[in-house]
Amino acid sequence: MTDWKRDLNEFFKEEEHRYKEALAAFQRYASAASKFYETTVNPALEAFKSELERHGRRVIFSPSGEVRQGHVHSSIMVFFEDRLEFGYTAGADISSSGIRLGKEITSIDEKTGKSHAEYPFTINDCAVATEDIVREKVSEEQIIREIVEDYKPHALSHPLRPKTSIEETFDRDEGDDDSDFDLLFD
Repeated sequence: MTDWKRDLNEFFKEEEHRYKEALAAFQRYASAASKFYETTVNPALEAFKSELERHGRRVIFSPSGEVRQGHVHSSIMVFFEDRLEFGYTAGADISSSGIRLGKEITSIDEKTGKSHAEYPFTINDCAVATEDIVREKVSEEQIIREIVEDYKPHALSHPLRPKTSIEETFDRDEGDDDSDFDLLFD
């Protein structure tokens, strides 16, 4: 075999080895992220939801623990007197190099009535974390405290603005889950 063929064969063997290592790392991080969401993030959001409901808020909680296409997220939407007050999504992007924790905060600008989203890049200052950091360094209590601090500037004492189109969508009869499909078949 000539030198270039041997060189090419070695290259592909090394690439296959790197791919297997990257895939194993991705699977390890995906498993850690999934477990983190099921055991820490979702319980934190559920506790926050319960407390907000005690204070007259209607909260829609969408938990997840399943990693899909390298991403996992759970979210809540908080309504006060049928007005969107606060939306919060805790997300994690998973790659072969780690887990990147992030959040998205959605609120309605009281002056304009338009939706506003913020995308702070980290939860608890963890930009890229290993499964050890996620499992041992970020607690349910820390997540709740951070959500509370993010929530406070958006909390409404009373709604000041007209309802937005998204709020009116949520005002529809929640018992009629097929109402969206009625539009398709009219």
